Amino acid sequence: MYNFALQKYQAKIIQDGLELIPYGIGELNSVDNNSANITILSGNVDFFDALDGKLYEMGDSTSIWHSDLWRQYDHVWNLDAIARNQNKTEGWIYPVIDYGNLADDITKPINIKYLRPGFFIKTAIDLLVKTTGYKAKGSLLIDPLYPKLIAQFSNSSFEHGTDYQNQTDKSGVSLEKSATVLSYPQGYFQWDSKIDDPAHQMASGRDVFISNKPNDVKIVVTIPHLKLRGRVSPSDKTTHVTFNIYYRDQAYPAVQDKSLGSYDFSFSNYGEYRVNDPTSDPKGWHRISGSGSSIYAELDIYKAVISVETQLPAHGGIFLGYTGTG
Repeated sequence: MYNFALQKYQAKIIQDGLELIPYGIGELNSVDNNSANITILSGNVDFFDALDGKLYEMGDSTSIWHSDLWRQYDHVWNLDAIARNQNKTEGWIYPVIDYGNLADDITKPINIKYLRPGFFIKTAIDLLVKTTGYKAKGSLLIDPLYPKLIAQFSNSSFEHGTDYQNQTDKSGVSLEKSATVLSYPQGYFQWDSKIDDPAHQMASGRDVFISNKPNDVKIVVTIPHLKLRGRVSPSDKTTHVTFNIYYRDQAYPAVQDKSLGSYDFSFSNYGEYRVNDPTSDPKGWHRISGSGSSIYAELDIYKAVISVETQLPAHGGIFLGYTGTG
């Protein structure tokens, strides 16, 4: 009699033709009559974890799920765009579909205001898979009908995309910061690019936004990637960095800056990633040196967002700063 429980086997998980875990480790936990309890482990990030969020968020540049891959399909809704792209085989297309407003007489001209865009499903899947770093495989991809399938417009009315709806208003500002090394133990951000500042409310040093009138504001800071390098320890000496959205009163420095919202980057809630060890944390920190309570490591943290809403008085300021310990 053999005991196969808790033994490890090579395994993979395939769902709808996609290899979600191509190189996994299978553990047979128990066998009961005609059923078995199996655990599949993998060092890979799960495909559906990487493909989180909503589809519309990929067109929202403020979202952590934003992808520029979709931007190439932005277009103006006009006669030229519709009439000249009736034979497209990828991306968007305006098929002639009657939503209830076309004339019964097919010999009459078609009014384009009654046509709506569709999107090729193959293009959409290609873009979705590309954003995850995976490669698609399966019988669906070689089906001759697959490249002809279209996801048709289903809203009751046209709406602008998320970026258009969220574009900076006349009292706002949009800024970008390129890759930078933070100075220990604290500092603030001077923005490299002032994308939009219609009311000219950024200070000359590109560090503080100063409202020129009372204003209800929403501040969104997106950090696509932060590499944290330092000490991993169970003590209070563990390295962490905290980003803060600060309010600055016009009476500064007599009135101290106040944090309105923060995000803490730390090694907490992460385990160690070990190469070729499927039981380790696939999103965890990488050991550089040390052991025990004195480990030096680095950790990649992706897609962090700080968002706050507040009321600014005239001449009230907003800026982004950080503090680090350990």
